[in-house]
Amino acid sequence: MNPEFCSLCGITQEELEKNFDVEIAFFAKKYGNKAAYLARLKSYYNGYLFAKEGNSVYNPTSIIKHFLNQGDFNPFWIDTGTPSFLVNYIKEQPEKILDIDSIEVFPEAFAKYNKEKWTIIPLLYQSGYLTIASYNQSTNSYKLKYPNGEVKTSFAEFLSGYFGNKDTIENGSAKLNLTAALKNGNVKNFIKILESYLQGVDYSLIARIKEHYFSFAVSNVLRMLGYNCNTEVRTATGSVDCVIEIGKYIYVMEFKLDKSVASALKQIDSKGYAIPYRHLCNGNRKKIIKLGVKFSSEKKNIVDWGIQP
Repeated sequence: MNPEFCSLCGITQEELEKNFDVEIAFFAKKYGNKAAYLARLKSYYNGYLFAKEGNSVYNPTSIIKHFLNQGDFNPFWIDTGTPSFLVNYIKEQPEKILDIDSIEVFPEAFAKYNKEKWTIIPLLYQSGYLTIASYNQSTNSYKLKYPNGEVKTSFAEFLSGYFGNKDTIENGSAKLNLTAALKNGNVKNFIKILESYLQGVDYSLIARIKEHYFSFAVSNVLRMLGYNCNTEVRTATGSVDCVIEIGKYIYVMEFKLDKSVASALKQIDSKGYAIPYRHLCNGNRKKIIKLGVKFSSEKKNIVDWGIQP
């Protein structure tokens, strides 16, 4: 965690562009131009930071496999294997992973190797699923995050084996239908696919998570497919359960457990959850869809939903 050595075990942006200039020039044609290609590489494979300040780095395994596989953007790192002991810790502390992308820890958390006291967040950092996002000097704490798109997608796929019906989404037609539904604003089909995904979940884990689980489940399946989905988005008046931006649509979603869809939609309006996205709608560039979803604790699935213009 010393800034002087934090880039020792990875590939910096400068090293990438200097030492892989031939590969970059070759594959840049495939993705439009050099600038666009470099931006995509950085978003998908860069992002590891191991100190309070310094350069973030690329995972060497992933970036080299990317070049060796025709420049395809695949989650190569996960192929090296997922630590089996992660499964047990996640089952013991499932609620800890819900806010994984904005968790804060103190320095001593990074060095907890006693298996009797170890918690899931430091473990995820040590195993590469989380990295340092920023350091707060006043509180001497670190904010953690997913390093990049590759890890976010890989971890979502891993979690889907325990918190969702992964086979449903891995079906080729389901992927295409979900993408089409979101891009076309077809909420009915989107909900239908989510219902299938939520079938067969181990609810002995979810019983401890309650309402917040469902926003996690929705975001997880979308992250597994590589889409940007944000949960518990902070606003001036509260937290939006889920925001999805895809194509020309922005979905502002509120989930309720055993409460009405009307109450969910009312909360979206009363709290002004859609206001931060209105500027994107100028000139009909984007359209906001306010979506309220009701889950049943008895049926363990979606039982009602509704939208509001």
